[in-house]
Amino acid sequence: MNLPQKQALGGNRMLRKLTIALIVLTVAVLSLTATSALIAAAAQPAAHNTCGLVAMPFIGSFSGQSTIRAGGTSDVGTGRFLFYGYSRVDGSQTTGTLYPQPYEMTITFAKGDTISLHVPPGSNIYQIDGGTGRFARVIGGIGHFSLHRSVRGTQETFTAHLDGTIVLV
Repeated sequence: MNLPQKQALGGNRMLRKLTIALIVLTVAVLSLTATSALIAAAAQPAAHNTCGLVAMPFIGSFSGQSTIRAGGTSDVGTGRFLFYGYSRVDGSQTTGTLYPQPYEMTITFAKGDTISLHVPPGSNIYQIDGGTGRFARVIGGIGHFSLHRSVRGTQETFTAHLDGTIVLV
């Protein structure tokens, strides 16, 4: 190999090394920028608005026993809610009336705090009516509700899921 070829080959190696170093530096800066943005977002309070209200996620799954009785159904079960923990769920719906009635539910959390909600007839959208304890300042909330019943022998069971938000003062 003559001298100009060696210089060109050395220049290509140097260019390749500089390109790799630039790529590594770019990835490091982008990662640091993304991490800083995530930390800044996490430091923000939960969805406050100018009225002083806070919207919090309300997501849970639960299951239990259903009882069909004259005049309606009743459900008793347990579940777990994201951010709020384990709970007991009591639900009921009156049937046999002139007009369809809403599905009513009370969720009791481990410390005794409760949330009451209802699902209008023929809907899969829940609406929170109020609460007690740490949920005493709940002024509303809305989200998706799904309830599935199944019969196994003489036992009727249900599984359900809620996902949406609650609004706190």
